[in-house]
Amino acid sequence: MSLSHSAEIVLLFRKRKPYQIVFPLHWVLKVVSGVLVVTLAISRVTRYACASNFCCRTADPSIRCPLMKGRFLASNGIEGSCSVRMLSSERAEIFSSKNLTGLDEGHIVNCHIDEIGSISGIIGEINSNFMTIVVQVSAPRRERINARLKWIKSREKYTSEQRLNQRILPIQIDTLVHFHNIRDVKAQIIDLSMSGASLAISIKPDIGSLVTVGKRFANVVRHTDEGFAVSFRLPFSPVTFNESVIL
Repeated sequence: MSLSHSAEIVLLFRKRKPYQIVFPLHWVLKVVSGVLVVTLAISRVTRYACASNFCCRTADPSIRCPLMKGRFLASNGIEGSCSVRMLSSERAEIFSSKNLTGLDEGHIVNCHIDEIGSISGIIGEINSNFMTIVVQVSAPRRERINARLKWIKSREKYTSEQRLNQRILPIQIDTLVHFHNIRDVKAQIIDLSMSGASLAISIKPDIGSLVTVGKRFANVVRHTDEGFAVSFRLPFSPVTFNESVIL
């Protein structure tokens, strides 16, 4: 570019009035605005990824508990009843029939759980009816939550085992037992649980033998004075297990 051309350009800008250079500034503002939006988006993604990774690292299968009833209140005023599953003392899943639109990652949520008490946390993942939170409590409080979760888990396991081993005497006690390489043999049910049965029968196969009791595959687990006891390959469902069941 020649010196004369440069001089002409300088004179041109000097002659412009202030309002005549607004358009170039408008584009500058657009660029600055775009940079801010991108920076904010990267910040939110990074924060969400960190929260999610933290949640994954702190999940403890040994104290993962069943759903518990509760109520939540978010920092923006949204509240409602919910069901909570504590994955550990540091992470919880919250399910609610209330639409959670308006909540976002990073919002603080206070939640009162019937069997745990009050906890607060930061949202790490959310959709319309579900969110996960990173629990924010003091170290002593976290220890108490851990102890409570382990107690709830052991109680749930004990209750499940009790239901599984609950024994009944069905109305229809006559059944047939099929042995491999032997004809069907008549038997009577002494008692029945969801996981097995004790049978009065004349034949006593080896322990571990596979038999069919009625239509259920089972393994012989022990001998009794009346016959033997079996463990079903597929236990009964609690919904269908009652005195009217037929093997």
